[in-house]
Amino acid sequence: MNKEEKDFWKRYVRWTLDDIDICYKHKANVGVAKLICAAVDALGSFYVGRGYENDKQKIRAKGGSGKSGIVRAGSRDAFIAFVSNYMPEIKKFILRIEDVGKKNGAELLYDHFRNGLIHEGLPGIGLGIIRKRDKRFFLPAEGFVALVNLPALKATFKQAVRKYSKSLNDDSQPERLHRWRDRYLYLKRFRMKNFRPDKK
Repeated sequence: MNKEEKDFWKRYVRWTLDDIDICYKHKANVGVAKLICAAVDALGSFYVGRGYENDKQKIRAKGGSGKSGIVRAGSRDAFIAFVSNYMPEIKKFILRIEDVGKKNGAELLYDHFRNGLIHEGLPGIGLGIIRKRDKRFFLPAEGFVALVNLPALKATFKQAVRKYSKSLNDDSQPERLHRWRDRYLYLKRFRMKNFRPDKK
């Protein structure tokens, strides 16, 4: 990254994490969950990339190996790709309940949690939010398909941001930085005309 990119990313990450921490401190649980889901959407778009002329980017499912596919920035696939690569603890969780089929944790998080929160302001039917000292993300509870454990989700998301930021400097997988730069340049050209550095 050049200096301009580093400055942008440092502020972008700080804005994202600070807002989550402020909401969490004030026990705004739904707000925290919404912010995390929206942030994963945004990071998924950086992960898959987006150039000027084409809003689709060919990426490898595992970042540097595995099956390639076409993934659109801002899509369900971009969200799941980010979770799968940087929050694998969630992806490995299988909720074997008939109501939601045999989706893995990343799919459950998107289809039944993120969509409800972002579009309707509430988690999907059968899901709830809980704050419990437990490392598990999804906890069973009577009357619910699952409860999303907010402290575990928050901690894992913050760790994922750190891992992703570090991977951008991994010379063995330069395509990650190339895809990140595609998205950055897109935002710079179309969304950041009024973007200004923080005042010192």
